[in-house]
Amino acid sequence: MYHYLEEGGIFMWPIFALLLLSSAIILEKLHILFIKQKSINIAFKNTVKAKIKAKKFQELNEYLKNYNNSIAVVLKQIINEDDEITIEQCYQNEIKRLEHLSYFLGISITIAPQLGLLGTVTGMIQSFKALSNADESVVASGISQALLTTAFGLCVAIFALFFHIIFNKKIDYLNNEIYLYLNNLIKAKNEKN
Repeated sequence: MYHYLEEGGIFMWPIFALLLLSSAIILEKLHILFIKQKSINIAFKNTVKAKIKAKKFQELNEYLKNYNNSIAVVLKQIINEDDEITIEQCYQNEIKRLEHLSYFLGISITIAPQLGLLGTVTGMIQSFKALSNADESVVASGISQALLTTAFGLCVAIFALFFHIIFNKKIDYLNNEIYLYLNNLIKAKNEKN
């Protein structure tokens, strides 16, 4: 790997840094969006729905203490809350937590191919300079640099894009689920009063 980074020229290093940062964010997002949300299953949903429908808010609160998924986090915070602003804030805070650092994957998707293209341009400039001096080994080196940086930039962007799409879909799903249960709870609380 180090050989390719050296051979690809100076623009390979920032692309590599984007790869490392994107990988770290992807691991964090996998944990937050999939591992922590694993307990959102049919049994969990049915139990929460039943307790909300029966207006058993204390039982619901006790039940939710055993869970740390996004639905449970929001419902635990607002179960004894009547202020609409506070309820909305709890909901928004959880969505922000789910979206945290997602924008960086978008940055990697955009910047990595741009850096690859910049490496391509510098490699081609190096090749044309060498061509004017009739130095064939430098021409081949410049073309190799151009191809390596382009390929590496595209690979990093495609890698980040793949996970970015998956994470956005999961965040949309969780957002809809949280909103649904939040509205059901608010409606049930209003009916009880």
